[in-house]
Amino acid sequence: MQFMIITFATSIQVIYIGLSSPFEFKWMNRLELFNEYMVLTCCTFLFVYSDGLLLIKNPGFPEFDEALPDMEAKFQVGWYNIGVMCILVFINLCVMLTAQVKEVY
Repeated sequence: MQFMIITFATSIQVIYIGLSSPFEFKWMNRLELFNEYMVLTCCTFLFVYSDGLLLIKNPGFPEFDEALPDMEAKFQVGWYNIGVMCILVFINLCVMLTAQVKEVY
């Protein structure tokens, strides 16, 4: 349930930033959209690890089932999730360092 709330909130933020462009510079709006899309992608990966989707489909059954029972596939999805987060951190670090270098000069 929490994944759905985070996904919904992130989607609303993407729509708001895309429509209103709240930041002064165009690159800041694009960076924020990129950040929100990456967070949305990471939240989508989290659905693989949750059994909540099956419990919503079958609310009366106490059986424990997983959305993706194959452990090797979960392992691969986990590495893709880590890769997406690393890309997010790397891009933001590059932008931050570039802005600081320009500020110093």
